[in-house]
Amino acid sequence: MEDNKNPIYIEELTRAIESNMVARKSLVIIQPILPEVVNKALSQYRVKLFIKTTNSDQWLTDSIIEILEENPYIELMDKSSSETMTVVLDALSAKERTIPSSTETIRYAQHEVNLISAALLMPRNATYMFDRVSGGIAVDYRFNIRISLEEENILSDRVNERKERIYINCTNQRIVNVFGGVSRADFIANQHMGNICSVGSMPSNPADLLDEIAEDIANVIVSSPKIAHIIEFGR
Repeated sequence: MEDNKNPIYIEELTRAIESNMVARKSLVIIQPILPEVVNKALSQYRVKLFIKTTNSDQWLTDSIIEILEENPYIELMDKSSSETMTVVLDALSAKERTIPSSTETIRYAQHEVNLISAALLMPRNATYMFDRVSGGIAVDYRFNIRISLEEENILSDRVNERKERIYINCTNQRIVNVFGGVSRADFIANQHMGNICSVGSMPSNPADLLDEIAEDIANVIVSSPKIAHIIEFGR
């Protein structure tokens, strides 16, 4: 718009922004016109955080910082100041553990199999069988977290938790007749089988759990009452 270049318009707009008379959503629209003035105004809606770690896993620390950097209401600082909250992550660690695999053979009598499948695909009095293989991975993680602003303690907490992911693989579906003969089964026996075979069929990647842990820790930070209040005010 032509008015955007009018000195009087620019002056009045600048005065309105500096007087906090312009809503945050409008500031984002105005930003290309007065980037410096708007950026200064937007800073009051951002939480300034200085992240400090001691005895912590570097991969997790970097992941947490990346998540916080993506939050438009968070501004990460290189050092602490009177306007910056200091977040201390102490003894942040994660240990992976494999849940040993086990195999269980499941059997269904003919009357337990879906009626149509049992009538058309199974000999009289045959048994439907399959092997249910299960296992998984787990990650135990712990950390101490402290958030402060100068001398004010905003949050102090200790977290010890576990995340785990179970996989299940149902294989070797077969029909065994009364004489011991075996043939391959290419159908799901019943709803029960569908339910107990519905979990992920492949072992999970430990990195997926570590990503979830980083998300959880970042959420602990942004959901602490004082930080959450500033973020909510800026929306």
